[in-house]
Amino acid sequence: MKQCNYIIVGDDYHMFSNGVSVVTATEFYEMLSQPNLHRLEGSTILLGQGISTNVRRNLLKHLDAHNVTDIVTSRVPAACDLTHKITEDNALISNPRVQSKLHHEYDLIINDKIDRLSDHVTGLHIGAMPLMEAVRQATICILELAYITDKLKFGLVLNSYRSDFVGYLFPVGATLNVTINEVDMSSKTKFNVVVNTDVMQCGSKVAAIGLDVTLIIKSKLDDIEAKRAKRLLNKLLVENLQKAPPKQTATLPGNAEA
Repeated sequence: MKQCNYIIVGDDYHMFSNGVSVVTATEFYEMLSQPNLHRLEGSTILLGQGISTNVRRNLLKHLDAHNVTDIVTSRVPAACDLTHKITEDNALISNPRVQSKLHHEYDLIINDKIDRLSDHVTGLHIGAMPLMEAVRQATICILELAYITDKLKFGLVLNSYRSDFVGYLFPVGATLNVTINEVDMSSKTKFNVVVNTDVMQCGSKVAAIGLDVTLIIKSKLDDIEAKRAKRLLNKLLVENLQKAPPKQTATLPGNAEA
């Protein structure tokens, strides 16, 4: 039988699967059930974007059963404490490949979870919003590992976000090359950095995104946030009380007292 190579993407990227040797996860499962399946042993399989953790795990089991060992896939998702997410399913980056304290590489991980940011009209490329969120997570992760320790806790304040898109991002493997540029390190309790990320796919740059971030001792930042929230609530209450119509006093017929 003929040996074949496949790129497997999530079902949401069905338009991309119209390409040669590109199939959705559902289509690949259907292929596995066919008796005339082309021989998979010795094939190269690339697992692309839009595949959930469970589906990816099951695909790897099926491929192992067919003696497929040449599999290209992303690394495991980054831990929630590094991405500041509650559930791992919301992590859009892998654990880092640490090149140095100020330079990391991350795999992009887009699963099959659809929300208001990832809902996109085309099934061909990945929209900008999930990519921008992935870069934000990578920025948090590299800053967590570079500066935050058990004894020294910082909160992160995002000052500005710059993005330049130079190409389409398609639902296959992509890498985030993340570098910290230390701008003002004169204080140990509050300092500013710029984190630049190049989004690379198949050797080409897809986007360049930079975040200007200030790190402030967490206890101090928590206090600032609480005070600003209180100030906003007080202002909101005052404004609404001023707009509220005066209360009407009800009178009963016949001048009777209530």
